[in-house]
Amino acid sequence: MKTLAAFMISIVMANVSLAQTSRRLQVADFKTSSNCKQCHQQIHDQWMTSSHSQAYRDPIYQVFLRRVDEQRQGKLTPFCVSCHAPLATVTRSVPEKLFDGQPKPVLLEEGVSCEFCHTISGSEVELRKLSLGAFLFPRAGQTNVLYGRHLDAKTTAHPIEPSKFLLSSELCGTCHRFGHPASGMPIQDTYDEWKRSPYAAEGKRCQDCHMPAYSGKTAVDGKERPELHAHVFMGGHTEMIRKAAFVQVQSNWKGGRKETLEVVASVSNIGAGHLIPTGVPGIREMWLEVSVLNGSTIAATQKRPFVLELFDSEGKPAMPWDAVRIGKDTRIGPKRTRAEQFSFKLANATDVRVEAKLLERLVSEQAARYAGVPPTPPMPMAEAAATVP
Repeated sequence: MKTLAAFMISIVMANVSLAQTSRRLQVADFKTSSNCKQCHQQIHDQWMTSSHSQAYRDPIYQVFLRRVDEQRQGKLTPFCVSCHAPLATVTRSVPEKLFDGQPKPVLLEEGVSCEFCHTISGSEVELRKLSLGAFLFPRAGQTNVLYGRHLDAKTTAHPIEPSKFLLSSELCGTCHRFGHPASGMPIQDTYDEWKRSPYAAEGKRCQDCHMPAYSGKTAVDGKERPELHAHVFMGGHTEMIRKAAFVQVQSNWKGGRKETLEVVASVSNIGAGHLIPTGVPGIREMWLEVSVLNGSTIAATQKRPFVLELFDSEGKPAMPWDAVRIGKDTRIGPKRTRAEQFSFKLANATDVRVEAKLLERLVSEQAARYAGVPPTPPMPMAEAAATVP
């Protein structure tokens, strides 16, 4: 009888446990990042400088979100918000009207906040799916345990467990992927670009580049650690782009006569574990600009974009949410080189020099026209120059 009673109790307890872990998460299950600041001051300050903390409030993103909301009458807005404010999405607290002037929930305003990453065990993510489908909705479980990286970490503030998933690129893959909301057509997939790269085979993770290592403490009263990772999430909006690429130029006169100059400019992806450019196509822009100088005067300039082409139903260049077809992909993969050929007609050539510059914009001319804003200034990634023999 005792054995039977114990068996019945274990079933009841298992059911209770199952009910607790399968409960859909609510707003009250999550704490704000300001709460984390009390113990993790330095990490919180790092996060505040990152694009993650600005993921929803970023002015450029807000312009695009408003524009999409107007054009699609709000039908696409929740899809766009899902990665820019994931906890608001998970807890179903995204307001139906985002631009009514009313105060917005904290989980929405905080963008990609501390507890989004540090409460994911990994079991609620399915990386074979894209974007919204990366989560097994409704995301269920518990959030009282916060996941970290150190086996010996202890605190009375909350339960803590080490997590392999937190340290993996798969964590980044929950958001850094983009499929068309209607067709499911894969458009942006930075995670898969890394997964297919030599860096993945070498065991180099997203965090190794985007979260620079340093020594210090994770918490005010914590242990001194030889290796922590800064929560700054460096990317295409920082000086990190200067480490991504290398440019070389070669030039020769066609037929030995100083009339037509043939130039080969090679761009190598030497520092990015994904394609360059990566991110949402059509918004970020990268191109090679080759100029020929005759003396001190620029005689001619040609440009060559590196892009994933997207087209609408009429065959016109489209933003991702309007796209129905993918065109050419001229972006450059990790540890790959793309050689571009140029031809320049010159007259009265004397002291000829070739200059090549690889440039990037965070908001492209195409995206700027769509949103009704000015394009952002070009940022230099790499350059090379050579005097023509």
